[in-house]
Amino acid sequence: VSFNSQGEETQILDLQNQYYGTMRSFPDGRLAFNDGSTLRIYDPVTETLTSNSFDNYYGNNYQIVTNTIIYGLNNNKLYKIDISDLNAITSEIIFDAGNLQLSQFYVSNNGNTIYYAVQNYYLENQNKIYKKVGDVTEEIYVGGESVNRKMIELNDNIYLFEYSSVYELVDGNITYYNYVNNINQSSIINVNNVLYASQDQIPGILDISNTYDNDEQMPGGSTFEPLPISEDEEINQFTIDPNSGNLYTVNSGYDANFNTINSVSFYQLSPQIKIPAGDT
Repeated sequence: VSFNSQGEETQILDLQNQYYGTMRSFPDGRLAFNDGSTLRIYDPVTETLTSNSFDNYYGNNYQIVTNTIIYGLNNNKLYKIDISDLNAITSEIIFDAGNLQLSQFYVSNNGNTIYYAVQNYYLENQNKIYKKVGDVTEEIYVGGESVNRKMIELNDNIYLFEYSSVYELVDGNITYYNYVNNINQSSIINVNNVLYASQDQIPGILDISNTYDNDEQMPGGSTFEPLPISEDEEINQFTIDPNSGNLYTVNSGYDANFNTINSVSFYQLSPQIKIPAGDT
């Protein structure tokens, strides 16, 4: 459904030359920015930005699970981080891979289910993917396939993305599933069981469910549908409001002296009701 304000852009933060880190969205619609040592939270409703220091350095590879719990991966450790009190952020180590590489993780079911992948460069056929449900942890993959691939759960299935290929974990085996064309693997996110990704810096919807068809011109069954926006500046990253489906992006451009400047923009993708002044 198209509407007049579809794709309209509104700049909500002028960052100038500052870097706020990786942007994610909370279930309640707030935005998080994590540079590893500082957590910034922007509330689009109140238009307020807060900044708080972490109790540790967690890196910027993180996933928001609830409005008060996030998970972060750094130095081969997976952390559960409690931000219910932003002035006293605490954490606990969920898994420590030691000298092995803790390469990927994914959290679902409000934090009750955690997947994490360990790449073993010392022993053959000992790369592993673990699934932790509550207090019970099991190995759901052990073998020689690389597990250092972008991992996503979609409709209770685990998919691994590497370059132009998608693999599925089925019954303890990693098998080729589909082809993706020129997708930024690190940008892939699951919002309400819909995959979003960026292609040539444009965010869109990624559908990997289509099966391979020899009659298709594209050498694979996956499809990418760009979101209906227009942006002159470079889009570095994006996230989706899980409630409205609207888009947020971190953009970069240049000022009059050709210095790089950064900003955060909002794009209206879902219909909104506008009541003219004087009408009730």
